[in-house]
Amino acid sequence: MIFVTGATGLVGSHLTYHLVSEGHKVKLLVRNKHRVNRLAQTFKYYGAELSNYENQIQLVEGDITDIFSLETALGKNVDSVIHCAGLVSFSPLDKRNLLNINHLGTENMVNAALEAGVKKFIFVSSNAALGDGSDSRVKEDNQEFEFNPVSVYGNSKHLAELEVWRGVEEGMDAVIVNPTIIIGPGQWDQGSPQLFKSVWKGLPFFTTGTTGFVDVRDVAKTIRELLFSNISNQQFILNNENLNYRQFFNMVADNLSVRRPRFEAQPWMMYFLASITGFFSNFTGKRSQINKDTASSAFSKTLYDNTKIEQTLKTNFEGIEKAITFTAGCFLKDHR
Repeated sequence: MIFVTGATGLVGSHLTYHLVSEGHKVKLLVRNKHRVNRLAQTFKYYGAELSNYENQIQLVEGDITDIFSLETALGKNVDSVIHCAGLVSFSPLDKRNLLNINHLGTENMVNAALEAGVKKFIFVSSNAALGDGSDSRVKEDNQEFEFNPVSVYGNSKHLAELEVWRGVEEGMDAVIVNPTIIIGPGQWDQGSPQLFKSVWKGLPFFTTGTTGFVDVRDVAKTIRELLFSNISNQQFILNNENLNYRQFFNMVADNLSVRRPRFEAQPWMMYFLASITGFFSNFTGKRSQINKDTASSAFSKTLYDNTKIEQTLKTNFEGIEKAITFTAGCFLKDHR
């Protein structure tokens, strides 16, 4: 039995589809069983119905921040854990929640897995956990570098990774994957799928930064291959292609048949906007994802190296265009 956390999120929902479509049985940790409709929507993106796989899916309610609910949900007869659950936010106002969910939640998952004698633990981290590199530096997951967090989110995921390595020291077999920006259909008002909605509504500006992008289907397939392999106690960057933001937004706009972003945003504009939104956030308590950290990353040029995972699994990640086409098609179907 495969235990999956965050099964209603972007990676977790697509991963669940790939697992059950191949005949595997899964136990899904959800905070509320009513959120299973998100999982059902993901299955529809593949032309499938969630109800056809009910005999392979067991839903259990629990919370990764509650160790007792975790131990009960995990139970016995679980061979492996894929820990996808986490909070994605770049707002400093979410610092406490990020540390509680991403760091302490992962600590709880590792402890519960060790107690249950789980054979393999896969943790879905983020490229944000790799820290800050200078412009044009290639981030290789087999090179050592000094960790300099670029955001509260990145720091929380870095601390979560340390918990996984602590579990390894205590005898657990684990693999960490660090996807870059994940492209795939999901909740259109959250995370990377929201980028498609922004372009569709007429995003006027683009920035000049460069970063990595990865297809959610490649993330899911790679996790599945790592799960059933003998690979353990290693870490891998998952990246399809490095693009600047203008290239990415142009591809999204073309696939949505809308106007491309036309105006190049200047750094001073982003920093000014960050200061304004930050000022009002202090009074209103409303989270803003635009701050000095995200403004800086919008103009940084960081390249990600996918060589290690391709050589390890003897596979080849294609360009990101297919992911954009797939995601844009799903978006348009949902917004007819």
